[in-house]
Amino acid sequence: MQALVEQTRPTTEPATRPGFFFVRGHPRSGTNWVSNLLNLHPRVCCTGEFHFETIYNAVHRTKAVSWQLTGREPIRSELEAAFGDMVRRCVAAACREHRPDATWFGDRTPSDLLYWMPGARYIWILRDGRDVAVSWTFHQLRKGREVIEQSIPDAANAHLLDMADQFQHDPELVTKHPELLLADEAWVRHVARTWDRRFRSDTGAARHIERPDVDGDILQIRYEDLHTDTEAQCLHLFRFLDLDPAQAQALSSESFTTAGYATHDPTTYRRKGEVGDWRNYFTDQAKAWFSKVAGESLVQAGYANDGGW
Repeated sequence: MQALVEQTRPTTEPATRPGFFFVRGHPRSGTNWVSNLLNLHPRVCCTGEFHFETIYNAVHRTKAVSWQLTGREPIRSELEAAFGDMVRRCVAAACREHRPDATWFGDRTPSDLLYWMPGARYIWILRDGRDVAVSWTFHQLRKGREVIEQSIPDAANAHLLDMADQFQHDPELVTKHPELLLADEAWVRHVARTWDRRFRSDTGAARHIERPDVDGDILQIRYEDLHTDTEAQCLHLFRFLDLDPAQAQALSSESFTTAGYATHDPTTYRRKGEVGDWRNYFTDQAKAWFSKVAGESLVQAGYANDGGW
């Protein structure tokens, strides 16, 4: 995996166009932010969310059945090629509508990191699972009862539904009583399991993409590093795509490319964007629930020295 160090890749644009790339990360990990950063360059158009993973999973299951015609060559390869062609056509059609002169087309979807197609480039954004838990919980409260009932398993949504009803009447409820946000064991364990599974899956996918026999390239970006030095991470992103950073627009709050937000509004999509915000909401009990499920992955990801944090 490429380290976030000064790149030696040339900044001259390659002749073969268009190029395709995919921005991936757990929901509330900064996929929109990275997409906005990339779109500062005139030769990039990154849009979404496509959620091709639903189709990919179906294709993968279909070609995995060896006794079916679709599980044997040459049909197996034709199935893979057809999926790749569909992805290219959809992404290109959407990107040309927004920026017809772009030479890099990107899909930003907060889903699993998967090897979609040969020759593509992959950007994996990693964020502290505890900050993800806080941001994702606020995100659910903002979306409300109807979305929670459809997207969160019944075993984990009771507390959220109750909180969402209160949140609609008093959006500052959790700000005044932060201990309420992660007061339910079922919900905290659900978030921890989701982040833990994604981290393990994405780590495996990254190792696959970086293999020398795989036609692809990957760059890992940490959400926290984006906050520490956004401009430096922009350079890494542009150079990863062989682009001249000097051609890009400057960071600005208007383009939602600077770190954090001027106001902290729990009712908006861009609520806070703060590193370490989890410390304001995790009680000792919530820490124990989360650590029991995802503590090992937090350590492996470099976010905790041990399970005590």
